[in-house]
Amino acid sequence: MHPRKRIPAELLMLADQQAHYHLVRGRVTLRYGWMDCTERSCEAAHQVALVLRRCGWDEPYRGCPDCALAISVEDCGA
Repeated sequence: MHPRKRIPAELLMLADQQAHYHLVRGRVTLRYGWMDCTERSCEAAHQVALVLRRCGWDEPYRGCPDCALAISVEDCGA
């Protein structure tokens, strides 16, 4: 997040409430910020793939070819 842009506490609380609402209904909410998508994109993609795998997604995961995370989704056994 840009240092000059702060998320108001009310929005964070609302996001938590929405996540809790979906969680008790068996839904998963994943939220990613700018740094997650630009600096940690492999980790973010890996997390999304793990959640999708647990929800029944059976397509092959094609992660970054240089990333060790690419093979671990197939081994998760979800």
